[in-house]
Amino acid sequence: MQTSERNQPKQNAWNKGESELVLVQLERLLASHHFKLSKKYPILLRYLVEKTLCGEGHLLKERTIGVEVFDRTPDYNTADDPVVRTTIAEIRKRIAQYYHEDTHSNELRIELTAGSYIPEFHFSTPLQLPPHANSDTTEATPQSEAASPTFNSELPTAAKQRLARGPWVALGLLLLVLGSFGAWKAWQWYTISPVETVWAPFIGSHSPVLICIGRPGSKASEDTRDTTLLDHINQVNALTYDDVMALLDITDILRAHAQSFLIKSSAKTTFSDLQEGSTIYVGALDNTWTLRAMKSLRYQFDEVSSGKIQITDHRDHKQNDWIVDQNAVYPNLNRDYAIIARFQNPETDKTVMLVGGIGGDGTKAAAKFLARPGDLKEIAAKLQNNHNLKNFEIVLGTQLINGSPGPPRVLATEMW
Repeated sequence: MQTSERNQPKQNAWNKGESELVLVQLERLLASHHFKLSKKYPILLRYLVEKTLCGEGHLLKERTIGVEVFDRTPDYNTADDPVVRTTIAEIRKRIAQYYHEDTHSNELRIELTAGSYIPEFHFSTPLQLPPHANSDTTEATPQSEAASPTFNSELPTAAKQRLARGPWVALGLLLLVLGSFGAWKAWQWYTISPVETVWAPFIGSHSPVLICIGRPGSKASEDTRDTTLLDHINQVNALTYDDVMALLDITDILRAHAQSFLIKSSAKTTFSDLQEGSTIYVGALDNTWTLRAMKSLRYQFDEVSSGKIQITDHRDHKQNDWIVDQNAVYPNLNRDYAIIARFQNPETDKTVMLVGGIGGDGTKAAAKFLARPGDLKEIAAKLQNNHNLKNFEIVLGTQLINGSPGPPRVLATEMW
């Protein structure tokens, strides 16, 4: 029978025999198709495992990992740059996929439980260590022998031979640790998904992200004593179809990264709500909070004449044709424009994402853009290559074909 202590993370160093078994399993895990094509995930998992085996699991904190593994500065903002949390979440998912396969179900398990950076090692069957594994310790008592793992007969022959090599294995592991540490400091992390890079401030957060969605119309924004049910449905509680479709694309991104969120209409959102944490604004002209938040941005929505809305460059004031006439017959419209922006809102000091078009088609196109790794590749590369860049604004244009937006085109980009 195993003791419950066997399945708990240790703060002291593991003995040589246990460590060798864990490291053999680690190599098997990293050689699987879940990890072998990635540079980043194997290095981080190896770092966590080796630190834990050395008795330094209690030192595995988010900031420490960010500095030692991801080459961040010691004072970096973990809220704005959650690279550790997002990477750990992906590693945890890949480990689960590995052990879900029947061929690995009886192997020694390396696990990362939610909310912890310390790996746990579960010896699924009694394992008998070879005699040399404890040669550097005092003679075992019957009790310690019962608590020690026994050798897993399912280990491959190569692994058994590795265990038999004793001192050479230890020397090789030492060289591996030194080489890996240098790699952590030298490698740049270009393998992170463009979607994860762009959405980094909004995924991996312990608190829910607020999604503030626009409300059409300009009548009463809240229920009063005279509000009828019909008024409540059509005015206070109404949402446009296009904004809802954009909302679905955005929530799919958050769900894919296990990020919790809240949804409120702009009519029901208060300034206090916006001060609680990160916010995503969906919709532009139908969302008063969007228009307020973007007043500090270079590109803004302006009404140039009655019903004609333009995206204006407030820095250079150059003429452009990013204009949509809201009075035009809808089937005759052949283009729409949108703005995407991620920045620190000076009013709330929180990170926000704006996703809004002049028309609903522009909003839908903008949301699609934010969900596609290929569309985000260029801006994600700039963010990854320059950690001083935290904010961006993108102007998009889309052609309308039979009332549906085509692929969005980037018309202008601002990063700071």
